[in-house]
Amino acid sequence: MNLMTGRIAGIECFGSLALVDVDADADQKNLRLTATVIGMAPFKKQLIHNAKVNLLFAETDLALAKNLTGMISTRNRIPCRVIGIDRGQLLASISLVVFTGSDIIHSTQRLMAIITTRSSYSLELAVGDRVEALIKSNEMRLEIAEA
Repeated sequence: MNLMTGRIAGIECFGSLALVDVDADADQKNLRLTATVIGMAPFKKQLIHNAKVNLLFAETDLALAKNLTGMISTRNRIPCRVIGIDRGQLLASISLVVFTGSDIIHSTQRLMAIITTRSSYSLELAVGDRVEALIKSNEMRLEIAEA
């Protein structure tokens, strides 16, 4: 399970559904991620501006894009650099570090993506490549961080 921490930057509610924007603490400024919260009632008092939260998402829910241009409906686009590739017969495990905007990797935020081996070859993935990790907001789980 991938884990990123951050603070709530905004909340948009309608009924029991909420879109929660989170400024991630990924050694990078301007990395805003969104989680969809369904059945918001139990969290309503805890979901406040600037509250510290954890964002969790499965390795299999992370898609990778290389040289992505144009518009896309996926809310969460995380710039990363590939730091490891383990290709199996059917699946490939791709180790990522959140890219900090310079050519020197100094981010401590690591992510893991599991994609098909075919896709890893189609993307011509190699260690050092810049990619975008894509995660739909409804695949992002939100939990209130321990105080």
